[in-house]
Amino acid sequence: MAKRTEIGSTESSLAPALRLLGSLDDLNCGLVATTLEGLVIAVNQTLLNWLGYREEEVLGQLSEELVPSELRVILREERRSAQAGDIRARLLALRRKDGTTFPAISLPHRIFDSKGDVIGGFGLLIELGTVQTAKRLGGGEYDLGSHLQRIALELEALGLAAQMPTGKPVPFGHPRLESLTPREKEVVAHLAAGHRVPTIAEKLFISPSTVRNHLKNVFSKLDVSSQPALIELVRSLA
Repeated sequence: MAKRTEIGSTESSLAPALRLLGSLDDLNCGLVATTLEGLVIAVNQTLLNWLGYREEEVLGQLSEELVPSELRVILREERRSAQAGDIRARLLALRRKDGTTFPAISLPHRIFDSKGDVIGGFGLLIELGTVQTAKRLGGGEYDLGSHLQRIALELEALGLAAQMPTGKPVPFGHPRLESLTPREKEVVAHLAAGHRVPTIAEKLFISPSTVRNHLKNVFSKLDVSSQPALIELVRSLA
């Protein structure tokens, strides 16, 4: 882990959230709170146990250091999206202290101050290994396809699937979408498929800033103010 950063003033402003997280050490899921910049200011014991760290090794560090290096840029982008209001569930991988990784689901939430401004966030983390093994009882041949389908059904039952992309094709023939340029349609299609800005940029061979500029133009044309609102509009048109 990198050198610890002092976060005293931020920790004070987030004190209520920190007290809440501190009381949930025995919860059967991971919890982590961060500043707007991504510095870890609270973590429950469950997550520490999963990762193999002590609390003092994690507090004050960047949360992106808890994921594989190849996912850190994406995690920073996801954090900004969550702060802007996109609080859908995410699939991610977490990196243990020994370098091994495991899949998890993250449900992001924002922390507000008394004025209603976002001052940080916290994530509820579900280790997918516990979901995958929860109902693996009895004998019989193990089939990965049916197993993954069962996981999807379990997530849907938990109400998580409703927050994830539906995968339905975008109805670009609809009059509301006629004003979009071909490139803007490509960006919207990728966004509706569940891709984030860095992934869209990579797939279209353009920069993330260019993707954001296209999204701003789309927002203006369709009279929406955020990625979640755009996705909701596309779904309603479909």
